[in-house]
Amino acid sequence: MKQIQHLPERTANTGTLLLLGQIPIEAVVHKRMLCTFRNIVANKNSVEYNIANRQLAIKSKDSKSWFIRIVELTDKYELPSPHELLVNPPCKYKWKKLEYEVVLQCKYESGKLVWDKYVNSQWTVIASGDTTINTAKYSVSFNPNTGLYYILHILPAQSSDEAIYRCIGGLREVYFIQLTLLDADQQAITGSTVQFKCPFKATATHHLLWVYINKLSISVYTDNSFINNITLSPTIYRRLAVSGNHGFGEYHLNISDVRISDEGRYECSVSTSISTIKLTVVELPTSLRIRNASTDNRLIGTEGHDLFIECVAGGGVPAPTLSLVILGTTVQTGVQELRYVLRNIPRIYDTTNASCLANSDALDIPISVTALIYLNRSNAFDASFQCTSRNYVGDGSIFVSCTSTGSRPAAAFWWIVGQNDVTTNASSQEKQNADETFNVTSTLTYTVNRQFNLHSITCTANNTIGGFSNQISLFVRFAPDVSVSNVTYEMTDPTRTINCTADGYPDTYTFYKWQHRTLYGHIIRELDGDTILTLPVIPTILRYQDNGEYMCTVSNGIQGTDGVAKRQGAAKITVNAQPVFTADNTERNIQYGEIGKTVDIVIHVFSVPKFIYNAWFINGKQIQTSTKFLFLNPLPRLKMFFHGKTVKVDGYKSILTINDLLKEDFTNYTLILENGFGKSVEHTVVLEQSRHQQCENPTKNYEAIGQQDIPNTYDNLGDEAPHANRDLSTARHYDALGKKGATNVYDEMNNEAQYENRSQRYLDLICN
Repeated sequence: MKQIQHLPERTANTGTLLLLGQIPIEAVVHKRMLCTFRNIVANKNSVEYNIANRQLAIKSKDSKSWFIRIVELTDKYELPSPHELLVNPPCKYKWKKLEYEVVLQCKYESGKLVWDKYVNSQWTVIASGDTTINTAKYSVSFNPNTGLYYILHILPAQSSDEAIYRCIGGLREVYFIQLTLLDADQQAITGSTVQFKCPFKATATHHLLWVYINKLSISVYTDNSFINNITLSPTIYRRLAVSGNHGFGEYHLNISDVRISDEGRYECSVSTSISTIKLTVVELPTSLRIRNASTDNRLIGTEGHDLFIECVAGGGVPAPTLSLVILGTTVQTGVQELRYVLRNIPRIYDTTNASCLANSDALDIPISVTALIYLNRSNAFDASFQCTSRNYVGDGSIFVSCTSTGSRPAAAFWWIVGQNDVTTNASSQEKQNADETFNVTSTLTYTVNRQFNLHSITCTANNTIGGFSNQISLFVRFAPDVSVSNVTYEMTDPTRTINCTADGYPDTYTFYKWQHRTLYGHIIRELDGDTILTLPVIPTILRYQDNGEYMCTVSNGIQGTDGVAKRQGAAKITVNAQPVFTADNTERNIQYGEIGKTVDIVIHVFSVPKFIYNAWFINGKQIQTSTKFLFLNPLPRLKMFFHGKTVKVDGYKSILTINDLLKEDFTNYTLILENGFGKSVEHTVVLEQSRHQQCENPTKNYEAIGQQDIPNTYDNLGDEAPHANRDLSTARHYDALGKKGATNVYDEMNNEAQYENRSQRYLDLICN
């Protein structure tokens, strides 16, 4: 493609386009032919595309067909064959910029000439002397007369190579080149009028057409003198005009008020003759200013301090190249904007000019803006903190001072704590020195608490010359707040954990043993843990004992306002488990009543959550509420064994009241409970006639019957004595419960007193 690309040579001042190379007229013709063929294959729905496809298929190599000539050209310039291009047409950008060489010539020569490229807002070195970062992409050449380097070669040139290039021959020998890969025949400035002259003339049989081609479509602009106001928008056709001697077939296209959107390729054609013109639109910079200059164009600085200068150009296509000139010397360059710092500026710069110049293809001469450097002369200006301590415990007042020395005029102070302006809480003392400088000390008194921990304290001192700030951090030490979240688990959950969160400063904590307590504050057990407590694994049936309050104890060494260093937080842990009959029910497995009177059968129950099924049975038959039988479930505190300790917990007292006792009422009574977790449980109580009534009304004459008929009283009573929470080994049907085979859920309870002194208790039932 080297021979078929042509860009005219152009040179200008710093930052302008420099493109070198000239190709013969034959190459120009070849280029036009190849560009036309590319336009044909790009539109597969056109008549021309079908003709090309047919001609390439049937014509021989010795044919004089125009398309066979294209075959020869693609072979000559090592391009893809026309057959390949018909199937896979290249984009216009790729077609025009496919592998050709660009030569950039530096204004200066040097044995260590450095070439760099402006990419992503920074300069990247691509060549130094005879060394390049990519030998396949870049090469350098020297002047054979001097032996010094001055030319950079770029091959293949691609769109990514479009950039600002800089060659550096020495400290002040810097030259800028802006490379734009164009196939442009004309250039216009936005707002101007451009004229395209067609080299062909219309005839009586063939009209002259002007066509605009962009990436998306092809638009007919004019047909001889007719301006297409049918398919073009008014913003386009109203700016079009056709000039030339129409009598001789001249129809030149004129576009007024040129815009960036007009950039692209224009083709004029008469029959099969086609001429292409590429329009490049450039735009003047809209503004140029020194950004940090005052309204009266002054760059105000302080002697001996750094002076920052920033120059910015608004708009411009291509982006303008900027130069900053101070004391007649270019000290900084940039594209679109530049920044420069005069370090420790001396008095020699006072009342001198700083000029920023902008140059681009759109400008005939550079534009410039100038600002006056104006220095405020001052003595040393300093500020420092003085504070007794940065560490405070809890609530209290801080005392911090900030001093400015040697300022002229006297400095004023501002105080910021965190995000709050607290200047009103400060007082200042001013002292004037013999040299009319001032020492000013500002002292801040401010009350802080834990909310101010790690906040910054900023002191700012300013006078008419300028100022600066100093900052320290405030450390407020406080005892931690401890929080533990309430948690609910089920008896079958495999893992049960409790989280403890401490918020204090310093944030290094010591965690003490966790305490498991009843809701009334009695300690059940102590457990090892830190921020996370994992409850020990115990049999599922016993996990109801994990209910209660869990206390987390933490310290960071700081005492709270109550003088206590160990801080605590607690939460309630709820374990949903099947109901449990308390151990003291064994003392009431046999209860007594008298005929004709009322008796209360009482059973103690611990159930979390409360039971949802509560039924009494007499000899296997459910008891219904009546005047004979009444039910009551008050909420007393019960004694229970939790993890080996007897504690008081909230439970239930299930009471069955039987009125007007009859002889047949003295039998077994069973309470069955269900709360939705685990299995149903039951407890049986034997109601017997009181010993006093048995002695007054004997039911049997053992003496008359004889000794052989006397039953074994102890055995009979022992057989009838129920077991608390006993396993229902035989299948029993409960209409309300709907379950069979309720299991024993209380075997592991502390029942060492279940049958203690049973024989003696039964002997007491017999009248002496």
